[in-house]
Amino acid sequence: MGKRRQVTPWLSDWLAENRRPRCGGMVLRAPVIVCGRGLQMSVQANRFCYCIPQRDTGPYRWVEVGFPNRKIREFLRYAEDRKNPKGTVYGYVPVAVVEKVINKYGGGQGVVHD
Repeated sequence: MGKRRQVTPWLSDWLAENRRPRCGGMVLRAPVIVCGRGLQMSVQANRFCYCIPQRDTGPYRWVEVGFPNRKIREFLRYAEDRKNPKGTVYGYVPVAVVEKVINKYGGGQGVVHD
């Protein structure tokens, strides 16, 4: 049996701190992450998302990424629609991959609330 990887905590912590109730309080939704080099994307984890664990509390090992404003090579294998990389959802993306992409694009510099 292989050694279990340590889950990096900051993304799960960020989700817990930044999510707000939506749809009459049923769904907890995080704002869009804005990175220093212009990347924007939705990162979500709750009982309705493609995440593990699929519940409203983390820590999460895999999360759902959606609708980045540019094509992200690291996410393509998780895409629902690979022909539309900016208009699709990416399910069960490992937290470590998401954090690596955020860091690659200058770190999380802000959020956009819709």
